[in-house]
Amino acid sequence: MIVPMKKLTLAALLEHREAILQALQSICAVQLISIGEGEQSSAAAEGRVQRLQSAEELLKPYAGKAGFGPKPEATRQELEEDIQPALEICAELEGLQRRIAQNGSDTEKRRLQLGSLLPWADMTDPLEKVHSTASIKVMTGTVPAEGVKALMETGALVQLYGGVKERAALVICPNEEYAGIAPSIRATGFQEKGFGDIRGTASENIQRLRTEIEALEAERAQLEARLAAFAPKREEIRRALDGAAIDRDREQSKEALAHTNTAFLLTGWVREDMTEKVRREIEKITDVYYLDIEDPAEGDAVPTVLKNSRLITPYEAVTNLYSLPAYGTIDGTPLMAPFYFIFFGMMLSDSVSRVRSPNGKALILNGGEGLVKIIAGREYGEVLGMHIIGPRATDLICEGALAIGSELTLDELAATIHSHPTVTETMRECALDALGRAVHIPPRRK
Repeated sequence: MIVPMKKLTLAALLEHREAILQALQSICAVQLISIGEGEQSSAAAEGRVQRLQSAEELLKPYAGKAGFGPKPEATRQELEEDIQPALEICAELEGLQRRIAQNGSDTEKRRLQLGSLLPWADMTDPLEKVHSTASIKVMTGTVPAEGVKALMETGALVQLYGGVKERAALVICPNEEYAGIAPSIRATGFQEKGFGDIRGTASENIQRLRTEIEALEAERAQLEARLAAFAPKREEIRRALDGAAIDRDREQSKEALAHTNTAFLLTGWVREDMTEKVRREIEKITDVYYLDIEDPAEGDAVPTVLKNSRLITPYEAVTNLYSLPAYGTIDGTPLMAPFYFIFFGMMLSDSVSRVRSPNGKALILNGGEGLVKIIAGREYGEVLGMHIIGPRATDLICEGALAIGSELTLDELAATIHSHPTVTETMRECALDALGRAVHIPPRRK
């Protein structure tokens, strides 16, 4: 059924605003209507939430797997008290993250420089002395292996160094001849590349860069070890994240209020069966207030809240997949529940590709841990749903979306070519498992 709603208008002293908002938030009874005159106060609270989310995500690879026990409970006050210590942890993590990012950038820069110098390892001249003069044109660069012969025939003096697909080449010619042979040099695929401000021989710089890369890699290992040491703090950060989200939602609700220097005005929607509970919560805080509760006026955009028996309530999720019924109409959930039960219950069967099913690519990526689950119709085998956990899950799920949208069956999915070695092979293996024809999974026990 659709719960009858009432329109609530509350005026109270500004000094009680925070306590009243906390009380209404705790009972989840009021949906505020923005008056559009409130203060913009939620930006800082949103920033705290984002920082805590980033920190929690940063520690995720270092944290152990969560168990199946009950989630820890905490009061709102305990959650909010965790915010400041967690933000201090965030500051340390952000510093480590910046240093790791800078380390990665420095390492990559040196690796690129090292790669460009390796073909020149046999050149004994200092790099800063390899340059043109008043009478001689000197060029350093690379030429494709298939263009080497043509480069040698351009008339310039060519000295070749290392490389396979591309050879490092030193090209020398008199300045007065360069204009005439330049087109021939370019036609060979020769690309001029200088050494910039690098000084010393190529071999000296190669050794220097290798030493610097080793030092940077050692530094990165130390930084990541320090980052991993924060893994036990992840649960503390998650608790603080819950508290910060509560605080943000409350700050956002302030933006929906109108206020003066001494009082504030709140309007919103409240369930008819919770109006007295709202009144009691306000009276616990203050007896100086004005509360008006009235029926919705014609044209009001009244929110829809559903309330059904314990047997019907689970099927509200299916109704929400399509659209909530408009306020003042009929809730179709009780009428559709038998159909939902038949279609989404009796006609479904599950097929699970087990973790021990070997997939070479997954083993390379993260040890092979993961799961693919296909929900298919029992009678015709049409693919109705798919769950994926593991490496490349976000890349794989598009195949499930395509299968569902195209109304493919398990047979059609299994008949689709999946290249090897790829993680996508698990999709075909899962479909074959549902059909009882799995290749890498032992037969199911009857």
